Amino acid sequence: MIKLFLTSIVILIGLTGCLTKELPQQKTYTLFANTNLAKDKPLTSQSIYVAKPQTLNSLNSTKIFYTQKAYEFEAYALSKWSDTPSKMIQNALTNVLANENIYTFVTASKLKTKATVTINSELINFKQIIDKKNSYTLLQLRLFVTLNNKTIAKEFNYKTLSKPTAYGAVESFNQATTNLAQDVSQFIYNTIKER
Repeated sequence: MIKLFLTSIVILIGLTGCLTKELPQQKTYTLFANTNLAKDKPLTSQSIYVAKPQTLNSLNSTKIFYTQKAYEFEAYALSKWSDTPSKMIQNALTNVLANENIYTFVTASKLKTKATVTINSELINFKQIIDKKNSYTLLQLRLFVTLNNKTIAKEFNYKTLSKPTAYGAVESFNQATTNLAQDVSQFIYNTIKER
């Protein structure tokens, strides 16, 4: 009886130690386009509406996904995005275009005042791939710029090396988002200039 009592106490003390162990905090990350675009572009009378990119629900999650095998997605357990990738990309593009200060206005909101240029897009790929040799992120966006009832499409693809960690993926996606924002900005400016 005493052995059973002592064994029970030892088990309870052991379980209590497991239950009180503190779990690591979940980390939240965001995308930011860190651009220093040239300010020497002339002002234009155009205004721009940036719509949220359309994408598959499986890509549009606050989970940070990676894959080690074809057709298989996994998510980092203790890391997440602050918002969905499509919303963060919409914000990054809107901020970069607005900060150029060459358009009448740039918005991501539907206003009563209609913008002269509409930017729609499709987020095709947004994931980290980890294989035996290296790790990288893929960001693929198809852009549709509508101006004067004509639509011009262009696809942007970025494969950026990363560390095989959640933070490595975040750094890599931020670099890809910066490159995307710069390229989209130049593409839109050239498209407007040619029309």
